[in-house]
Amino acid sequence: MSATPVVFHHAAKAISAREFYDAVQATCLPRFPLARRGAQRPVALAISGGVDSMALAYLCSQYIRSKPNVTISDNAVKLFHAYVVDHGMRDGSGQEARDVENCLMKKLGMKATILRLRWTGILKDGQQPSDLPNVETVARELRYRAFGRVLGQVNVVSLFLGHHEDDQYETILMRLATGRHYYGLQGISPATDIPECESIHGAWRSGFVDDQMKENPYWNLRPHRHEWKSVRFSLRDSFDATMLHDGQDGGISEQELRSMDEYKKGTRIPQLAPMEIEDGGVMVYRPLLQFSKDRLIQTCLENDIPWWEDKTNADPTMTMRNAIRHLYKNHQLPVALQKPSILRLGERCRQRIAAEQAEADRLLDHVLIEDFEPAVGTAMIQARQFKFPTVPRGRWSSPERLRRRREHYRRIAAYMMLRILSLTSPKRVLPPVFNLDGHAMGLFPSLADPGDASAKGPPKAFSVEDVHFMPIVNKSPLRWLVARAPITLTGARGEAKPIVNFTRLPFDNRYKKTPSRWKDTGWRPWQLFDQRYWIRIKTRLPFDIMVMMLEEGHMKAFKNALPDDGTRDVFSATLSRYAPKKVRYSLPALYVPVNVTELIAGGPHWPESLVTLVNEAGDAAGRWDSYAKMRAWERDVALKGEKQLLALPTLGFQLPGLENWLQWESSASVFLIPGVAVLLLSVACLTTDMWSSLRYGGQILSGLALTGTSVADAIDIGWYPPARSPINNLSAVVNGKGVYGFIYNSSSTPDDIYGTYNWCNMPHVRPKEYKKLNDSYELAYVEVIHRHHKRTPYSANLFPVEPLPWNCDTVALYHHSSPLPLSNTTVSTPTYWQTTLSELNPFPISPGACQFPQITNPSLHDCWHHGHDLAAAYATLLSHGKTIYRVTNNQITSQVAGMVINGMTLSTTPHPLHIQPAQIDSLEPRYPCPAATSLFSKIKSSPSWKAHLDAARPLFQTLDTITGVSPSDPGFHADLDHYYDNLSARQCHGRELPEGMAQETADAVYRFGQWEYDYVYRSAGPEALAACVASMGVWIAELVGNIRAVVEGRGDGVVYRHNVAHDGSLSRVLGVLQVEEMVWPGMGAEAVFEVYKGEDGWFVRVLFGGRVLRSSSPALGVMDLVEVERLLGYFDGLVGRGGELVVGKCAAVV
Repeated sequence: MSATPVVFHHAAKAISAREFYDAVQATCLPRFPLARRGAQRPVALAISGGVDSMALAYLCSQYIRSKPNVTISDNAVKLFHAYVVDHGMRDGSGQEARDVENCLMKKLGMKATILRLRWTGILKDGQQPSDLPNVETVARELRYRAFGRVLGQVNVVSLFLGHHEDDQYETILMRLATGRHYYGLQGISPATDIPECESIHGAWRSGFVDDQMKENPYWNLRPHRHEWKSVRFSLRDSFDATMLHDGQDGGISEQELRSMDEYKKGTRIPQLAPMEIEDGGVMVYRPLLQFSKDRLIQTCLENDIPWWEDKTNADPTMTMRNAIRHLYKNHQLPVALQKPSILRLGERCRQRIAAEQAEADRLLDHVLIEDFEPAVGTAMIQARQFKFPTVPRGRWSSPERLRRRREHYRRIAAYMMLRILSLTSPKRVLPPVFNLDGHAMGLFPSLADPGDASAKGPPKAFSVEDVHFMPIVNKSPLRWLVARAPITLTGARGEAKPIVNFTRLPFDNRYKKTPSRWKDTGWRPWQLFDQRYWIRIKTRLPFDIMVMMLEEGHMKAFKNALPDDGTRDVFSATLSRYAPKKVRYSLPALYVPVNVTELIAGGPHWPESLVTLVNEAGDAAGRWDSYAKMRAWERDVALKGEKQLLALPTLGFQLPGLENWLQWESSASVFLIPGVAVLLLSVACLTTDMWSSLRYGGQILSGLALTGTSVADAIDIGWYPPARSPINNLSAVVNGKGVYGFIYNSSSTPDDIYGTYNWCNMPHVRPKEYKKLNDSYELAYVEVIHRHHKRTPYSANLFPVEPLPWNCDTVALYHHSSPLPLSNTTVSTPTYWQTTLSELNPFPISPGACQFPQITNPSLHDCWHHGHDLAAAYATLLSHGKTIYRVTNNQITSQVAGMVINGMTLSTTPHPLHIQPAQIDSLEPRYPCPAATSLFSKIKSSPSWKAHLDAARPLFQTLDTITGVSPSDPGFHADLDHYYDNLSARQCHGRELPEGMAQETADAVYRFGQWEYDYVYRSAGPEALAACVASMGVWIAELVGNIRAVVEGRGDGVVYRHNVAHDGSLSRVLGVLQVEEMVWPGMGAEAVFEVYKGEDGWFVRVLFGGRVLRSSSPALGVMDLVEVERLLGYFDGLVGRGGELVVGKCAAVV
């Protein structure tokens, strides 16, 4: 009997750390090879929860542990930050995202943030994402744009994706099935600029110039001082000593200028402003492309890494990729379509394209770019006669061979045409190179087929992809002026004229102020004009600024408005030199909808009649009337006015005096196609006097990083829903039992469960649980907003019959005043209230000696311990600066503050409590805000609110019967607030529930109360966010001002602020922060804003209940060391710089 043959089954092997390291280094090549090693930068990971992304996360976590100082691209890796993408395309995706996030943080020790996609504006009512015929394409665009916005805000430039070898196979197979050309059969690129983000500044090929303006840039290209010294030493013999001496001041003689500049009619044409080279943005890397999915699965299995399967990936009817995957997994494909063959096909296509591009590089001397002016979007090129390389005669010269050679070199010429188009085209997606073969013959007639009549005769102008090629026929050799084609040349296709709008200085910033007192808007966010220019402005003008192409009809008036004949001559000569003929009508121009010449010159803005109306307005009604009439007048003027040309920003010409009203910056965006080296050039076009400051010192841009205004609109300030939980699930509220493990009957929380929600005494920062950061972060400032501690109920919440007395004889409510400064001779005797009940008073509230409300004796002990814990946690900080305490006009906040201060200081020295006038208090808040009141009323009249009241009707009936409350009492039946307040106050003070009431009934009240606070402040939708922003916006602006002052060194030594407020105050703050899980802030609840100075910037950590707050907003995420610019930009986007938007939001019509 023969022996049984040995059969080896080759199982997939897990990816080793060395293999992954080599793959990363091969994929993430330096973008700036000459740059010095700059500051550390985080690297972002796109995580879906699938096996590919979870394997990527695991490998990255091991990568940084084994090689802590390793460099990816140009920067050392600071950390890997995982962004868990929640597409929201199926039920349970939100919970799955949280599970993935939790796994990444706990199992891999990785920073993680959930990135939720917003389908608002894409889906119709009742439509689901899966209903879209192009759902995969739409989801891809949403996903990349979400990454672009977030990463651009936090200066992350490397994004790792988990695409693997099987994805490459599917991609090429899909493209093959759709008949793609070999250019498209290359497959997925291992490294590329982030797609779909061309309009997001800082994400797509931008940010480099701003980075270079920083004191410590991420890309450090600055020569070391020793290198400067070496260069000067090596060049010193190349110049005349007198020249070096004369040039030390940076000057140049008029004679030298005359030899360099062109003249026209005796007028010197000025050089256009110098250009900075722009680049940067987010790069997408795919380090797993060489590994099969089997190896990724094995990597997860061997290292006990869980993953989550998306069931939609198995639905072959949902996307084409799913159909392709189903096809090759369930059917035996021909060998030519199997994975090895398709991957070899992709490799051959990549090699062919690389060879063509290399050949084009060798032949680039056929195109000489003589003069490129990105400021006007023109280039002068010289296209020399194209000659074929010499080959032997004979069969190589057959007609068929010559035809194929011509086709080949047309393709090479098409690559060069792409380079030229990329200089000036407004198209972000240029055509495939094989579509340009015919156009290339316009530049190279020798490539035309024999007998082609179009190649004969003089050269003719032509347009390709909105780029106009104009021959300069009177010069030899032949040159072409290449420029962006004006709309008049391309408008036959119905092309709309590009336009960008910047909003005016808000009306509330100008109301009741003369124009001289108007402050500017701060830098508005960058906007992309005509896909060629990034522009942003800072304005004091009362009308919107429009960026449009220059229109011929405005040229004469603009030229005549220039200050003198010399300036007008220079203007005309500059246009003739740099933007001749119709080229000038593709230049960006700044317009305003009405003529503002008089205003710029120092004249009035408002009509005298309106100014008189404002001055004579006495009461509130009169002020609102004048406010409305002034706004209506401005709208009418803007609609009926004729627009005025203000400036040509890229040429540097503007109306006289405009520099006091408008400033701008612009960058020329030159598109870079794959495989073609093209520069992105940036120019800051401010006023003439600002040029040297920007270019040689950066004084203009210094300090702008912390203004917030320049990034506010770029930060996502949209509403995002809270996490789904039993709290906001009405069915769970109605049918549930207990209160989610919350505590309602004691102020004490055992240490082993500290952090559990305790209504009677909420968890707060205390040393035992407080996590201090490492020494690389210095705590510089803390601000606390703190709900008062437990109290007696409000009088409106007392039941008709309260048999148990509320006795407060052990509490002294001090009320007295003293003149300042305090002295030993004239000082007030401390006095306190002692509540007494008169037998003759026929209107008793309740037996006992208490105010309703007031802080009770047990509560005072809670206050003291709260303050003592805070002092222990922040002892080092408190020893280095001043503290400020603030209260509202409600007496209970002052009662709490006194005990908190003693707990923190152990001192009975009198201490001021800061308080604002009652009518405009921003902390409670009580300033007038009709729009917020209307929004909250709208929320409480919505169908969801009515449904919850209907669901609570049986509970109301039970409560009314037990307590004696009238069923028609509107206060007790508009919501559960009154019942909640009464019952929770009883139980927190160890008092019994009303006779006949079971604990299950009180628990139901608490569940409904939690649902109400979640709905009003979070789940009601954008109206909830708008209401919170409007009603709490002033305090938010004050918080931003405090943080900004510390960061900018203007904090006056204040290191700690403590605000004692109410549940409505804290709930609004949580609503503005879009807390992921909203709860009713219990007694003593606090939100803490900690400001840290780190090695690479300023950061804020936000705590709620002593733990890091988690926000549903992708702009904030897990608020553990959020960049200051991002947080303040988020707040500024909501309330405006200095709260400038709050008055308008409060006055808005709902």
